[in-house]
Amino acid sequence: MLQRGILTMEALIDAAVDYQAGVEGRLDDAFRRGRHDIWKGGGADTYYNRLPGLLSERYKLCNHNRQLWITTKQFYSELRNPLFHGSQLYHPTPESLLQVFDFLAELQRWINAWCSWQTGCPNLT
Repeated sequence: MLQRGILTMEALIDAAVDYQAGVEGRLDDAFRRGRHDIWKGGGADTYYNRLPGLLSERYKLCNHNRQLWITTKQFYSELRNPLFHGSQLYHPTPESLLQVFDFLAELQRWINAWCSWQTGCPNLT
């Protein structure tokens, strides 16, 4: 369940960037080339900074909410990446899982701050 929540957030960021590029009239060849070049890496910086940065520097998580970006980097190194590479959570508590889902909700609020979901999609929070 936790892996799916994380994957959902990553897919949502990816979709939000394309959606917002469409709203802003920027789905052109230059955008597509930049988008393609971004995926030559991966990881937290790609999802939370490089992708949204295609649209605006202010959309990058590191610029929008520095503390949330620091938490996100820590989350990726200590939980997300090990979990996706075969590690298991040992003795998770409902409280600890709730903290992760609260963190994912905070990322959703960041996306809602720059993506115009209201113009055609329901708000997902």
